[in-house]
Amino acid sequence: MHHPDHPARCRPLRGLAARLKPAIDWNQQHEELKNIFTQNHEIFGESTVKKYRLIGEFARNTSEMIDYLLDQLQPRDYNRQMAEGFPELCEQILAG
Repeated sequence: MHHPDHPARCRPLRGLAARLKPAIDWNQQHEELKNIFTQNHEIFGESTVKKYRLIGEFARNTSEMIDYLLDQLQPRDYNRQMAEGFPELCEQILAG
């Protein structure tokens, strides 16, 4: 059970399907833009093309980023850390 002040967007992504959904969403966005960019590449500026490429790169790396965040940052003992002010998470953030 999460503390009422804990925002839903910060809740852990449980299960592989939940962790893959953001990657699938980014990939779908990239695929939707693919036809537009393929058929009209000559009218887009360099910064627009770069944004398009970054969407594809982000889609390819999203699942790895989520796995890393869950492995490194997800509290293992939420209730204890909530009571203590998330000291481990704060240490990791401050360590950079």
